[in-house]
Amino acid sequence: MIDITFFIPTLNEEKNIGSVLNNLLQFSRITDQKIECIFIDDNSNDLTSRLILHFIDEYAHQFSSCKILINSEVKGLANNFNHAVRLASGNYFRLINGDNSEPLESLILVTSNYREVDITIPYYIEIVNRKFLRKVLSKLYTQIINFISGNDLKYYNGAPIYKTTILKQVEILSTGMSYSAEVLLSALSITTDYHEVGLIGFDNGSISLSFRNVYEVCLTIKRILTRQLVIIS
Repeated sequence: MIDITFFIPTLNEEKNIGSVLNNLLQFSRITDQKIECIFIDDNSNDLTSRLILHFIDEYAHQFSSCKILINSEVKGLANNFNHAVRLASGNYFRLINGDNSEPLESLILVTSNYREVDITIPYYIEIVNRKFLRKVLSKLYTQIINFISGNDLKYYNGAPIYKTTILKQVEILSTGMSYSAEVLLSALSITTDYHEVGLIGFDNGSISLSFRNVYEVCLTIKRILTRQLVIIS
């Protein structure tokens, strides 16, 4: 039995993927867990996939399973997440961003007691290099989702650890970055067995304020609100 599946999505992460791969390797060496790694490269036009393939050739023996899928066209993070969930063999599942947004210490911390609950929900005590506007918008987004859903969580856009059997029951409708909140709320409608863990993260300048992402967030909020109204009625 595989303990945990790590899903690593990438898109033109040639400059960052080396640190992510090193974190995975170090984690595999300091833990007795059986680990599956699923890389999905979303049609990168740099050396990202080549670096991953080299890593797999060199270090696959360190893991229970280690494979890469290379998309012939950009499919988006939400679609790739859904695909990885369907492929996952681990008892638990977690996304690890390919942009090196999390130090090894945070990976170790978030996985320290994950098998005690169905969902481990990370929140960030500090996000290094995050700009003030991003902090304000992130906090506002969290407050809106809490108000609509009736929850009191500290963060919705992180990378929780899910029991895989629960995650496979979740329908992912969002196609943008806001998919993570929708997935988490859907999982929490199945189980309330969770705990939250405070981490340190990095902001590597992802483009989160594009028109498409703002539009997708609005659609996600609408779906969440509609679902809550149906539950109440």
